[in-house]
Amino acid sequence: MLRQIARLFARYSYRHGEISLPALRMHGSDGRILGVLERISLSEGHVVVEGWALAEEVGLTGPDHTTRIAPHKPRSDVLAKLAYASGTPGFALELPMPDGAITFWAQQDGKSHSYPLPILDRKRALRMRVRLAARFGRSAMTALPAATRWFLHRDPRAIAQIKTIFGLNAVMRARRLDASLFAEGGHAAPPVHGGVSIVMPVYNAFDLLPEVLDRVRTHTDLPWRLTVIEDCSTDPLVRPWLRHWVALLGAERDRVTLIENDSNLGFIGSVNRGLASVIPQGDPVILLNSDALVPPGWASRLLEPMQTDPSVASVTPMSNDAEIFTAPVICQPMPLQPGEAEAIDQVAQQFAQGPAQSEAPTGVGFCMAMNIAYLRRLPELDPAFGQGYGEEVDWCQRARALGGRHLGTARLFVEHRGGSSFGSAEKLKLVQANNAIVTRRYPTYDQEVQDFLRKDPLATPRLALALAWAARRQRGAVPVYLAHDMGGGAEMYLHRRIKADLQQDAAAVVLRVGGQLRWQLELHTAKGVLRGATDDLDIVRRLQGLLARRHLVYSCAVGDRDPITLPEVMLSLVTADHDTVEVLIHDFLPLSPAYTLLGQDGAFHGVPDAGTNADPAHVARRPDGTRVTLAEWRAAWGRL
Repeated sequence: MLRQIARLFARYSYRHGEISLPALRMHGSDGRILGVLERISLSEGHVVVEGWALAEEVGLTGPDHTTRIAPHKPRSDVLAKLAYASGTPGFALELPMPDGAITFWAQQDGKSHSYPLPILDRKRALRMRVRLAARFGRSAMTALPAATRWFLHRDPRAIAQIKTIFGLNAVMRARRLDASLFAEGGHAAPPVHGGVSIVMPVYNAFDLLPEVLDRVRTHTDLPWRLTVIEDCSTDPLVRPWLRHWVALLGAERDRVTLIENDSNLGFIGSVNRGLASVIPQGDPVILLNSDALVPPGWASRLLEPMQTDPSVASVTPMSNDAEIFTAPVICQPMPLQPGEAEAIDQVAQQFAQGPAQSEAPTGVGFCMAMNIAYLRRLPELDPAFGQGYGEEVDWCQRARALGGRHLGTARLFVEHRGGSSFGSAEKLKLVQANNAIVTRRYPTYDQEVQDFLRKDPLATPRLALALAWAARRQRGAVPVYLAHDMGGGAEMYLHRRIKADLQQDAAAVVLRVGGQLRWQLELHTAKGVLRGATDDLDIVRRLQGLLARRHLVYSCAVGDRDPITLPEVMLSLVTADHDTVEVLIHDFLPLSPAYTLLGQDGAFHGVPDAGTNADPAHVARRPDGTRVTLAEWRAAWGRL
């Protein structure tokens, strides 16, 4: 018993230990300062590093994980200190606490600089464990009833409760899945009445123009007018081609207005010319980039929320490159292959309205519907943002001050080939400079964005869109692992297996058991991990059904509240002739509820016989109290 308590306290200390290290100054080989790690801490099983660096990219690397970002976070204090006006070098990184060393690295001008972080040295670990002892004792008293149930009845729900009390769930907690996402009839929105004005500034990106404009013409399902503003593109092909395209429109010629700037006005100047032209027409306006490719039936789905609620000032769809409205992974742009956007949008059309939309701190201007009532009061984007980027945030914040709300909708997915208008390097400079303006004007905006990222109210539809992407992108069957969340050797093996999967294909799925909610669904990609949890098996099946081909792998289900049902659940997820099943043996759960095969006395007496077993350790109890014999247990697992 004492040995078990000691092991439990060791796990508790590892998970809940909090350590802070002094700031670390980083220098290059020439002695020049590259940045400062201002906060280095271990908390709730994660290493957090914040600071600034004069770098193009920074990251943390452990034995099994890497996290990286481009350091764009506004840091006006650093800019003033360094007179570093060309960028905003702040960052915040987080990494699950690994078993081995952690290294911070910064990439600049093709050179990589690495700095090991001494998170768990002996003295710090000892001081941390002393502080944790009292907290552990209080948790132990709270967990005593559940522990008693486990020792007397081997109730798997007691284990889940004990893990929750001690906070020992080994994987990151997931947001609750919204089971109404695919509600019958929920996608049948009232028809959108009236027309729509589309404003499209054009600067270069000639290779995309024919497809972008053809999609607007053929895929817009409302009476439409298109205003194209050609902003003195440096590509000599753009303006003559646009004139020729308009001339060939025939009966649709009256729907299109081509405005040709005499000099380059930049994105904002061009948009403002377009807005001045269309606002008197009185229709809602959609601001559309010349690198956004709209799918069939797009306009009515984008305007739905605005029609049903006049307080909605803007609506933004989901996309592969749209900041907080990005899928598969939030704020992680993902170039798409031919046909992927259409496949993802077909899933988006199945979503019910309510769970597929959410209020957001801003819209994103690559494809943003704008309420004409608010445009009449705010008819221009602010020229202070120069060539562009951040101006839609400013407009949205001004609209919020007038009572306007901004929504994201996952019922529409629009492909965005971001950076085609300005080029990625120029975009980066504009983002960095204009972020500082936004921060000065709206001091709470950055925190609102961080809150949105943390809560992610679009987590369920984002996960569904990501699964649709994985189904289309994967070269073969998508691996789907049934696993627990208790850590240990099975979890380490699973991490290695997923890492190998991602090197070969696009994604891997994990369906976990053993948490407060029975099912936790994870999609692992090279860009990050998406998670959702639920007690509703139907939404799990619906989401899994988005994968056209699956390779189902049983890894380990120790800790599940009703493990005798898992074989049936797994077999129900195999719905096609080309799906396959693989069973891994990390323990003896498929042979007995006592997954170590030890008897009630804690000793091994051989593999129990299903026909003659009398040892209570090899008999299970279901959540409703039903007794499960060893013969029934093996019959269920034997079918798998």
